[in-house]
Parts: sequence; C-alpha cells; structure tokens
Amino acid sequence: MFLEQGKPFLFRAAKDKGIKLDGLRPLIIDLNESASADDCRIHDERDFYKAHILVRMFDDPTIQDHMLRPFGLLY
Repeated sequence: MFLEQGKPFLFRAAKDKGIKLDGLRPLIIDLNESASADDCRIHDERDFYKAHILVRMFDDPTIQDHMLRPFGLLY
C-alpha cells in the first residue's frame, strides 16, 4: 500500500478496498459494497497523531489478515 499526501487509503490492484477510521480504530471497507473512496481516510503526512495510528494499526489482527504494510512518508 503506497501512501500519497491528500489521497484516500485504497489498496489492492483494483483499488476496491480502503481503510477508514472509526474513532481511533482503523477499519477495512469494501468499495464494491456500500462504501466509496469518500468514506476512506485521507493521508495527511503532517498529522503526527494519525501517523501514529497508521503505524499501530498493523497490531490489529483484522488488518494483519490483509498483509498490508504502508510505504511512503508517514509523518
């Protein structure tokens, strides 16, 4: 998953999955169902707190199942 400043968190070749925040908890959403890219979190490399959430989200087993690893400027 490559992160780009100001872009939504989308992944897979078809960009049909995304990550949104439910409070401080990241959730994977399926864009082929009832969600859209507008529901996804937008990457902001200037936000220290959201960068920390991004780094820690891979401790969540539901995220680990998707074998995601962020690449790019986190903060």
